[in-house]
Amino acid sequence: MRPTGAARIAGVVGDPIAHSRSPLIHNYWIGKLGLNADYRAFHVPEGTVGDYLSQRCGDENWLGCNVTMPHKQAVIPHLAQLDPLAKKIGAVNTIVRQQDGSLFGYNTDAPGFLEVLGPELANTHLFRMARILGTGGAARAIVVALAKQGFTLVLSGRNTDKAVSLLNELAPGKDHHVAPLS
Repeated sequence: MRPTGAARIAGVVGDPIAHSRSPLIHNYWIGKLGLNADYRAFHVPEGTVGDYLSQRCGDENWLGCNVTMPHKQAVIPHLAQLDPLAKKIGAVNTIVRQQDGSLFGYNTDAPGFLEVLGPELANTHLFRMARILGTGGAARAIVVALAKQGFTLVLSGRNTDKAVSLLNELAPGKDHHVAPLS
């Protein structure tokens, strides 16, 4: 049973967002832990994320949110501070509201992606190559994570110019490749 009083609120923002299973998963564990909280999906149309965040940062019951497409880069100008990894990646997937109402951005995509690969990454390999599909916020995190692990990357995107630019920005000076995604 959850405690009474005003529930703390967190959620996931995106466009589209109705398909997200995040509220189901998070609310299951919130209930199991008996927390006075609620995790919701918030449909935030593209181009309105700044308005959404400015409204929410004044709500002391709002804890923050997870960020999904297409907002992982669009949220950055609306945040007071970025974690160094989020700054390097140039994308945010988690926003935490500070006590003073300011917003702090993190990116947990890169460490989350690498965590499951841990045992394999510990092995010695003669050649490490990975193909990444897409050029959005999650792909940015994966490029940074795998480049740091010494992988040669093949980045596939619908817009090959964007893929080239992304590799030049996040993993310069390496023998990476771009392939069209069609």
